[in-house]
Amino acid sequence: MSAAWKAFATVDPFEGMNEAAPGVAENLVGGEWSPGTEIRNDLVDPLNGGAFVAVPDTTDIAPFIAGLASCSKSGLHNPLKNTDRYVHLGRVCARSAALMATPAVEEYFVKLTQRVMPKSWQQCVNEVVVTRVFLENFAGDGVRFLGRGFSNPGDHAGQESRGYRWPFGPVVVVAPFNFPLEIPALQAMGALFMGNRPLVKIDSKVSVVFEQFLRMLIHCGLSPNDIDLIHCRGEKMGELISSAAETIRLVQQELNPRLVISGILLTMFDGRNNLCHQVSDEIRAHFGDKVFDVVVPRNVRLSEAPSYGQPALLYDIASRGAQAYMALAKEVLAGGVHG
Repeated sequence: MSAAWKAFATVDPFEGMNEAAPGVAENLVGGEWSPGTEIRNDLVDPLNGGAFVAVPDTTDIAPFIAGLASCSKSGLHNPLKNTDRYVHLGRVCARSAALMATPAVEEYFVKLTQRVMPKSWQQCVNEVVVTRVFLENFAGDGVRFLGRGFSNPGDHAGQESRGYRWPFGPVVVVAPFNFPLEIPALQAMGALFMGNRPLVKIDSKVSVVFEQFLRMLIHCGLSPNDIDLIHCRGEKMGELISSAAETIRLVQQELNPRLVISGILLTMFDGRNNLCHQVSDEIRAHFGDKVFDVVVPRNVRLSEAPSYGQPALLYDIASRGAQAYMALAKEVLAGGVHG
């Protein structure tokens, strides 16, 4: 093992990840890594059909629901609370980006990605570079500027109204298999930047990649209590989300009787990908009219906008992503919120 990635990695895609020495994936919940009590036996090596990685087949979702419930609506931080975390996360990004820029660590993530998702070497390099550049863009003060609000003058001298970018609190990130590193990394980091506490679930065939990325973030200063990672089957994740909805209802009863689930928005949708259609169909079948009609496509301009410190509508209102959010606003205003 090269010392550069041995410091955080628990899976070796160069000498391991085979039947003799399979990689071992673990859940992260409540700040602790756990291998799980049951292991998936249906995940085979895409190169030879043999065993190559031991991924937990998690069925006990109670700790993860508790993790979601542990984060309040005000999040882990916001413009009025724990503001030092903005710069702290910027430092985590800076350290992580510097580590990923070293040839050994870049090669590690490229090889690991290629090991679980057969692509060309260059395709995997591109995915690692996009992730690294994303971290570089938010290094230092980059995260803090995401918390910028706005103010409007009032009707009288000295009167002013202020608006803040507020977190949701507990959030869930579910990512597909086709981009094992880029999609979950950008989504999870974006959630953390804004003060949310994410629970992340990635397709189990490739989830070990994000796990190693998460271990690198923790090595670079991220608190393991800021995020949970679950390895489980899709139907179990559906059960978890449904159970978390009951947690929201409990919050509604005890803290805010007016709190309702406005709706579920499908994002990063790629119409060329059969899996996206399959996931969309399953979500709509499970949650029914809670799902908005509008679907936000995977769009480069949407991912570029935060790097320039601008909302998507200001960065490129003509882009497909911005137009989708405009359509969402119209759907909400037209009574498309199914509560």
